[in-house]
Amino acid sequence: MSGWRRVVARLRAVRIDARQVAIALLVAWFLGLVGATVQLENWQAQLTRTLMQLEADKEFRARVSQRDQIDPQWYRRKALGLLAALEKVRRDTWWTLSVPGSWNYFDDLEERLAERMEREFADIVLDTLRRELLARAARLTGAPLAPGGAALREPIECGAPAPSRASTAPGNTAENQPEFAALRDWIGSLGELESAVQAWQALHQDPGAQGIVHLRRLVRYTLDADLPGPLTRSVELFNAISRAGGAPPSQLVTAMQAAARCTLLQGSAALDARLLAQNELLALEQSLLDRSAGMFELRRQEPFVVGLQRLSSVLTLMQQQEALLARGGTAWMREGRLATGPAHQALMDQAAGMALLGPEVVQQARAQSEAAFTRFRRQFDALFGRQGEPGLVWNEAQGRYQLSPQRAALRNGLALLLQEPVMRLRGDGTLAPAPASFEEALGVMDARRRLRRDVLPALPDFARPSVARLIDARLALLAHDAAANAIRASLPQDVRAPFDATAFRAQREKLAQVRGMLVTLGAADLAQRLGTQQAAELGSRLARAREEVRMLPLFSARVGDFSWWRGEPAPLLRALGVADTAGLPNFVGGQFRQIEALSRNAERYIAVADGALAADPAARGWERMAREVDRYRSHLPDSSMLAMERYLTTVGPQLRRENCAELLMSQSPPRHDDEVALTLTQWHNALVQRCVQLRSAAGALGQPGN
Repeated sequence: MSGWRRVVARLRAVRIDARQVAIALLVAWFLGLVGATVQLENWQAQLTRTLMQLEADKEFRARVSQRDQIDPQWYRRKALGLLAALEKVRRDTWWTLSVPGSWNYFDDLEERLAERMEREFADIVLDTLRRELLARAARLTGAPLAPGGAALREPIECGAPAPSRASTAPGNTAENQPEFAALRDWIGSLGELESAVQAWQALHQDPGAQGIVHLRRLVRYTLDADLPGPLTRSVELFNAISRAGGAPPSQLVTAMQAAARCTLLQGSAALDARLLAQNELLALEQSLLDRSAGMFELRRQEPFVVGLQRLSSVLTLMQQQEALLARGGTAWMREGRLATGPAHQALMDQAAGMALLGPEVVQQARAQSEAAFTRFRRQFDALFGRQGEPGLVWNEAQGRYQLSPQRAALRNGLALLLQEPVMRLRGDGTLAPAPASFEEALGVMDARRRLRRDVLPALPDFARPSVARLIDARLALLAHDAAANAIRASLPQDVRAPFDATAFRAQREKLAQVRGMLVTLGAADLAQRLGTQQAAELGSRLARAREEVRMLPLFSARVGDFSWWRGEPAPLLRALGVADTAGLPNFVGGQFRQIEALSRNAERYIAVADGALAADPAARGWERMAREVDRYRSHLPDSSMLAMERYLTTVGPQLRRENCAELLMSQSPPRHDDEVALTLTQWHNALVQRCVQLRSAAGALGQPGN
């Protein structure tokens, strides 16, 4: 009996424990429902936002006919947003235990969501990353993209790497050229592209544990962003899409390889062009040969300024050549094969190990460089000779080329020559004006002796005769200009100013000395021209004096044409600018005094010329004017100036239309050939012609019917 009771007591205890377990399960289920509700609310909100954004993006893309009509930046933003959203919308499965209706057996929401995400991932993320890789490759290689930007355009075109902003040390080796720096930077950038392409390939295959690393590297390169989170879902989608088919990554890699290899060849060719085909040393030598051709030949003579400019150019080219050689790095020029240096060799080895380049294209670039070097050696030997002479010689101690002794002597001699003040040109390429001094002109012989003593011996033998002739030409020109300026300075600039004829004649002895010196300097033509300089200066002043006369009111063009006259009184005085009759004597006296002053100076000019101006028209005119001034001062009745004075006094105040015919008929101008007589005759004829016109017009108006 006691045993039965124990059994019943145990059963009661078990019933109590089962009830507690049921209560505990109900409590746990309730708590799970609460947690699932909260989790579901958050997940649903995130899912709703993501799906709504995907739908809006889909509608936006549907409204655009072509992808390239959308800003690529839009695709970059959407790709980054979708990558981040993939991890957020991923549902944790622990809370689904409390909601059997959400199990995959009853609800395929996750499968449908995965399919939608996979489609959007392929359309936006994968395509954007692929296009960004192509865009980076196009920028690096210069290969244009096909319409739409989904591939590189066939056939592949490319360009050399863009010039690098990195500074390069000046030198003559390949490693000192800006094209080498550009190629080095380009290979470094291509390495970054290759790393991203390899990550792209790995994600399309089985990425394994490194899938997240590959994806981060790819996104960092293409979209310039670092993604947070584990990125597990994104890697899974990459793998799933790759297994589902699509364009294999090898197509992308093949196009990029073709463009990259083309650019490497172009960049290597650009470096070869700078280093070999356009070698600065060869270019300077060719320019030097062109500028100095025939310069030191005695049978060839050219103007001094042109010759001096050529000498200056030759000196500049030799100095540039010497500075270039002083940099060193010319040993490779004398080798039988191209030696580009360890840095260039390491760069080519790096390129050979890259998947986008490879050893075949590097070997092709090296063969291309060797062919360019062969052409360079032929040109080098043609310009400098096989032993580097005569322009350059090899300095074994310094391990570089240097100017040959003959060329160095030419450089030193020309530098000394062009430092001389008399051998310098101004900034505009012209000679400085010579001083106005016979002493300076005669002093050029001292300069000649000094230059022959100090400069000529410094030059090589072949250059001395031609440089000596150039020195003589310069000194002759300086002496001629100094003497001519001295003659010019001895004459007053104002043709009315007093003139010292005695001092002018005294110059002739020094002038003869300068002319003899010019003959000694081999400038007989300048000596002959200087012999006529005095007469030329005198003739020039006579012509200027004649222009001064013609500028006087008595000789103005207005007085020779009276077509403006309408019959009003005193047209002649109006034409001369005389206000009234009372001012006429002062006006005439002032005009005649100026004529007399100019005439007296002209007489002195003609007298000091000693017959050199006998055939000069201006001199003959002034001789006639001087005789007229003498007749006027002697009050001879046939004086033209007296006749003009009487004409102005009689005709000037009284002349009008009513009496013009009678008054003009009573006057008769003189028949001399001096300037005054000719001017007075011109007045009279113009007044008579206008008077006839006015009287004819008045008679026609007086006829019946008019």
